[in-house]
Amino acid sequence: MALGIDVGPNVPTSVLVLHVVLSLLFFWLGLNNLVNGRPIGLVLNGIIGVLIIGVGVAAARIIGRR
Repeated sequence: MALGIDVGPNVPTSVLVLHVVLSLLFFWLGLNNLVNGRPIGLVLNGIIGVLIIGVGVAAARIIGRR
């Protein structure tokens, strides 16, 4: 698959890893909010992180079928 960058032979895994790394950013932001006294920020950013991982799993499965 030509993506413009070399992600190796296992594209679905690369897509999943990309989504997990992006979700880690949101988990970090949530922890930063918690440290600053805003626990709702942890909840909201945690939900966003989990949803991004879910999209990554779905995208990896779709790409894996092709």
